[in-house]
Parts: sequence; structure tokens; C-alpha cells
Amino acid sequence: MLTKALILSDTHRDIKTLSKILEKEKNYKYILHLGDHHTDLEETGFDFDDKIVYKVRGNCDFEYEEDDRIIIIDGIKIFMTHGHMYSVKTSISSLTYKAEEVGADIALFGHTHIAYNKMFKGIRYFNPGSLSRFRSYGKKRYASLIIKDNRQYSIITNEV
Repeated sequence: MLTKALILSDTHRDIKTLSKILEKEKNYKYILHLGDHHTDLEETGFDFDDKIVYKVRGNCDFEYEEDDRIIIIDGIKIFMTHGHMYSVKTSISSLTYKAEEVGADIALFGHTHIAYNKMFKGIRYFNPGSLSRFRSYGKKRYASLIIKDNRQYSIITNEV
């Protein structure tokens, strides 16, 4: 059995692109929004009753949401943050300390608008890039987390 999650970050009111992704990617159970206009999900008008949605607050979010979140999907422990509280634009060292402290398998973050995918000390550090205001590779990006049986997973970066 496969479990699929969409990983989104920094949508910044680009409802048109977000709606396009949600229409295209229908076979998912989870949506993980890493902040900066997490309320854009509601603005799309999509029905998320059969989805599990997790969000964190970004530096451009004024609605209440947690700054960090720890979730477990099919035995994979995921630490979610926007990243501004950990100064990820200059270094991921603070994020690394936090991810190790909470025992994360995956640390998801946004904020930089630049895609990032590295394994360090057994933890995958992943930033999908921005769905709206891209800074890397000239493309809007989001990702898919696919979890297989026995805690095996892959993260696929998708371009819009």
C-alpha cells in the first residue's frame, strides 16, 4: 500500500497555480503546507473532507497556526516548519539541532523559495521551493511524499 502527501510551501496567494496542482494531483491523502499563506488552501474552494491537512505558520501568515509541527505518517516522523524561526536562509544548523532533538526522519521547511534535498545524519532535510515566487531553477515547485510499506519513502519534486 502507498500513502501519498502533497508538500507545498510559499503559495503567496497564487490561488490559480495552487488550484491547478490540486486538480492535477488527486490521489493523495495528506496535504502538508509549510507556510506563507497557508489559508490559500481554503481560498481554492476545493473540498478537503477526505484529506488530512497539516499547516504551519510562515512569516507572512497572520492567522493562527503552529510555528512547528511534528506528525507521523505510516511510521515516518516528520518535523514541519516554515524555517524563518531557524534562520534557514543563512544555514540549516539550527534546523538540524531541532530535527535531531525531536528524532525526525524528515525535516520539511520552506521560506527560502529554493528547493533543497539533503540527507544528513540519517535525517532528510527537504524544501520543495515555492509554488508562487520561485528563486531556484526558474520554475514553480511542489513535491510529493510517497510512503511505501516498511517505512520506505521517496520525495519527488514536481515543477509547474
